[in-house]
Amino acid sequence: MIVVCYLLPFEKRYYPWLVFTPSDNKRWREVIQLFLEQEQYQYLAAMRSIRVKEFAMLDLSSIQWENIIDHLTPERRARLEDEQQEASEGFFKIMQKNGRKDRINNVLSTLAPEDRVAGLAPEELYQGMSEEQLQQLKKLIAEREKQQDK
Repeated sequence: MIVVCYLLPFEKRYYPWLVFTPSDNKRWREVIQLFLEQEQYQYLAAMRSIRVKEFAMLDLSSIQWENIIDHLTPERRARLEDEQQEASEGFFKIMQKNGRKDRINNVLSTLAPEDRVAGLAPEELYQGMSEEQLQQLKKLIAEREKQQDK
């Protein structure tokens, strides 16, 4: 009997067979996405042990992480958020140590301005600003005060 794994439907009863989907087609990534969404980690481990090289070279940006997070239980989501926070803190420390403030700024630029400054004391807001930036800030504050006085 020959089973053509990449043609099987995404049904739970076929999960053991889907592990053997060839890695040289789009379906392989779809199977990985499915197993991540369904938290079928035992099948992901099996896929990884079968195709070590391909799994290591997997482009993680092709994974739709939003779909995975939507399927997680609240407990698992909380654990994932904790793990991501630890990883992010490690990332920032490494980038800071290596003088890669540009990368840190790229990540921070994806946040809303109010989120970027949340938790900072007023005296911390202007630390690291150039004299020109401080003058611009003073001007903006003065303009805001004028508008509020009206």
